[in-house]
Amino acid sequence: MIKFMRKHNRKLLAIFTAGLLVVWLGSQALENMLRPDMSKQAVGQAFGQTFDRRDRHHARVRMDVLSSLHMPWNRPWGLGLSGLPIKPIDDLTWFLLDLEARRSGIEISPREVDRFLTAFRIPGQILEHIRDRQGISIDRIKECIADFMRIERLGHLAAGSVKVSQPEVMHFIRDTREKVTVRMSLFRAADFADPNRSPEPGALEKHFHQYRNDLPGSGTHGYGYRWPDRIRLEYVATDLDTIEKAIRITRNEAMDYWREHRKDYTKQVPVASGPTSGPTTGTRPTSSAGALSASTGPATTSADGSVASAPTTSTRPTTTEARVKTFDEAYEEVLADMKKQRAPALAEKLIREASRQIMEPWYDLQPDPQTGYKPAPPGVDVPGYLDRIAADVCRRNDVPGDCLRVVKPSGWLTRTEVAALEGIGRAVLEGQPAEEEHPAQFVDAAFQVQNLYMPPKDRRVHHGLALYELFHAPLRDTKDGAPHNYYIFRVVGAQKEHVPEALEDVREQVRRDLIELAGYEEAGQQARTVLASARSKGLEAAIKADRSLVQRLGDRALMTPEPFARRRSFGQAAIQFGLPLTVIWPLEELGVTEERKMGFLPMQVVAEAYEAETERFIEACFGLASDRPTSAPTTTSRPTETIALVEMPRSKQWVVVEFVRIDRVSTTEYAQVWRQAQVMLQSDRTIGFLKRWYDPDHVRRRTGYVPAHEEQEG
Repeated sequence: MIKFMRKHNRKLLAIFTAGLLVVWLGSQALENMLRPDMSKQAVGQAFGQTFDRRDRHHARVRMDVLSSLHMPWNRPWGLGLSGLPIKPIDDLTWFLLDLEARRSGIEISPREVDRFLTAFRIPGQILEHIRDRQGISIDRIKECIADFMRIERLGHLAAGSVKVSQPEVMHFIRDTREKVTVRMSLFRAADFADPNRSPEPGALEKHFHQYRNDLPGSGTHGYGYRWPDRIRLEYVATDLDTIEKAIRITRNEAMDYWREHRKDYTKQVPVASGPTSGPTTGTRPTSSAGALSASTGPATTSADGSVASAPTTSTRPTTTEARVKTFDEAYEEVLADMKKQRAPALAEKLIREASRQIMEPWYDLQPDPQTGYKPAPPGVDVPGYLDRIAADVCRRNDVPGDCLRVVKPSGWLTRTEVAALEGIGRAVLEGQPAEEEHPAQFVDAAFQVQNLYMPPKDRRVHHGLALYELFHAPLRDTKDGAPHNYYIFRVVGAQKEHVPEALEDVREQVRRDLIELAGYEEAGQQARTVLASARSKGLEAAIKADRSLVQRLGDRALMTPEPFARRRSFGQAAIQFGLPLTVIWPLEELGVTEERKMGFLPMQVVAEAYEAETERFIEACFGLASDRPTSAPTTTSRPTETIALVEMPRSKQWVVVEFVRIDRVSTTEYAQVWRQAQVMLQSDRTIGFLKRWYDPDHVRRRTGYVPAHEEQEG
């Protein structure tokens, strides 16, 4: 046996190896045969039909091709309209839109695709490059383009159903161009409230229980004592002015800078106009001291005792020219400019170093599976934690400690109070769009925090902050329209909205509100008295008859605002930036406007809390002008219909208003602006339709989408 094995050793080894290979390959083949094909696993239904992972994969390949062509598949409303203010769609929405477009029967011919490539200047070399890189044919690439065109065409065909009627255009022109002029007197609660007044016994308790369940601004007159969401926070801020002073610049550095930018440092130098000479004749009495002192040349005495001036030569500066300052002359300016240029970079360096130190203990932590948030590392909640790090960063960079300021606002802060914080309140994350999952505004980021924000269960990554966790990047505010200080912040406490347990928690606020309410009622009584008097002799005479009232009201005793319309139109800016086409006319005299960034521009608009009553006031003004001639009668006796009293409970004021004049839209003006108004209305309605058409939730409902498994959605 041993001899046999020695004789046939190589043959036996080969047979054994072959057997092992057969067993291994056979087991793998058997395993593959028994394993389910994951590509055919259903992921959802649309239009009553099931689609699987393979279908979704093919769709993603097509989206990759479109991305390689720089065609925005996530904005399928058209390349020429990709800048419309519509939120981009996700890949599932695109897949459902593609199914919908195919079912609609829309066909895109190869000739249409070629015309599309020509119109948008997509050369054949790009198609060849994508073919070689992704290993698909030119024809397949063109089919992907046809998919994009099919989705776009269906959307535009659907949007074509949007029509604007003639009455709608007329209404728009009237609302934005018909203007009324009024006189008015403003009676504010603050002007009649007595801060020393003591509320009646039991009034505090009664008022508190009446509004305890209402959020501030939501109850009658805006009263409410339910605490809204509130946070406690700490932040580190750069101090650009201090950083500028701390920067050291050597004389050689300043000299090099001056040589490079010397043309920026000039001064105005007088330039002589050139000598002018010639005989000057004339006689002056010798006793004329003024004449003698005015003479600029040598004088001679004549026989008659008069003095004759000799020929004179004078040089007079008549103009100036710019000349470059010497280095010594420009030295202080050069230093100031260099420090101002270097300060932002140093400020960013300091804040990012502080940010890295604060975030370091968090890097290796894993989120709690129950809450979705990381637990706070030991020591990050100790008093002075941020102060120590800020001081360390300043010491390492050899700058004064006050270059980084640690700020800890006291108490619990609402969104309104957080937004009102100086500097950081208007800070933003630079270069990032504002989206719900990626907040760019400081206020939004601060309130997307543990205890207030529930991370989506179907997402692995979310952007909520754990308590004591630092926001992931510095924010920056602006000053005089230019970027200014940097900020990093963390939330150290968060409370969900809740009802105060007892009056004592809000006693002082309730007391102030009762005093204000009493002032509001007194203001209303005074306003009604003036109204009765004004109906017989006009508003101006009624107001001036009470000097004490004029003194109390001050500038608000009698006002004549500029003519105003019912609504203000944003015109093309509305279409470009996704603004509402019109807003309530911001009548600043009412004191209810605020500056709000609309698109990229700060604009004066009516504060949201006061929109309803401002609109009611404006309608009352136009109501006085209904069926009237252009202006009110000029007699001292005023008809009752020209004067009205408007109550504005949310802003705690009453307004006695008197009609003066209305400027109606003429037939000629209607004809001039008709086409423009029609186009604006049509564009606004079309964009609104497209927003709904491409809205992911709307697409899911329209296509009857049902996920096969909840975790597959999105």
